[in-house]
Amino acid sequence: MLLPTIFVGLIACVDQILVFENNPNDYYCLVTLQPDVAAQGYFIYKNSDKGENNAKPVHEGDIERMDNSTPKAGKYKLEIVTGANKVKKDGTAYSFQITVADSKAPIFTEPFAWDSSKEGFVYYTELSVPFYRSLPFLITMGVLGLVVVGGAIYVIMKKGKQNVEEEL
Repeated sequence: MLLPTIFVGLIACVDQILVFENNPNDYYCLVTLQPDVAAQGYFIYKNSDKGENNAKPVHEGDIERMDNSTPKAGKYKLEIVTGANKVKKDGTAYSFQITVADSKAPIFTEPFAWDSSKEGFVYYTELSVPFYRSLPFLITMGVLGLVVVGGAIYVIMKKGKQNVEEEL
């Protein structure tokens, strides 16, 4: 019984490649799905860090099939609509959910986000982190803070000890 389950799982796997592009005010993603599927539409979900199943849809759109698709791989164009109630340019993680015609299970893509240093959307894992949010910087500032606080406590205690000795 285990072997057929694994085999079905392998068949259901769909490889995906995301390429983010933009015109002056329009942002879109070229998604290549391998093997090709009958994609009908898509949602953009705002990923949540509050546990599973808490993602919220922010946009629904029609999927546009590109002409240079092959039977082995399908290439689709998905528009990324930015704005107040849509996709924000603040580093928040989003994912595409592609609905498939012959399947009950949708396809979710890798998370993506806006990278202000590159002025465009990128994979969330490639998002450049400002230096002041990097782990080495935070550790260094923490150690320096401990040294300063420790030194201040030492000076205060030493002055207090000298004052007590002078009074005696």
